[in-house]
Amino acid sequence: MNDLCELSIYGVKIFHPIEWSVMINPASKFEFNEGEIKVDNLKSELSLSLRWALMKDDITPNDYISELKETFLEKERKSKGKEIYRLLDFFEKENVKGENLCFLNTEIYANHSILGVFRKREMVKSIQAIYFSKTTRRIIIATISSVKDIFELDDYMEILSTLTEE
Repeated sequence: MNDLCELSIYGVKIFHPIEWSVMINPASKFEFNEGEIKVDNLKSELSLSLRWALMKDDITPNDYISELKETFLEKERKSKGKEIYRLLDFFEKENVKGENLCFLNTEIYANHSILGVFRKREMVKSIQAIYFSKTTRRIIIATISSVKDIFELDDYMEILSTLTEE
């Protein structure tokens, strides 16, 4: 990845390519304890979603994975087999500050609106970085999603590894 610029909001910081556009949904919460912001590349059909929320209890990476798997199973059941949700990989890696991030690699075959336009059912590939803050008790999640067949995992890992909390 070439030129990256910093996005910092409420102490959550990530770098993204300068040609990507920041999008704020007025219907989404946007405060210190809970919020969401998107950075989209419409030309390449890529979306970086940055979400954060206050944790009610301490959550471990394994707790998060277990809950995600249950959510995936429930969504598949409700769709009566029309939607598919797969957790392909889970690993931990340090961010640029040496703090622990959890990474998830997923595929979802469903109707979606990753670029703000509701689309037909198709495969959405995602890589997600999750930071569990002990300081602010927030869970911070950065997700890069794409409908493209070519999913440049190394480039996206470079972006997601910049996820930090100030």
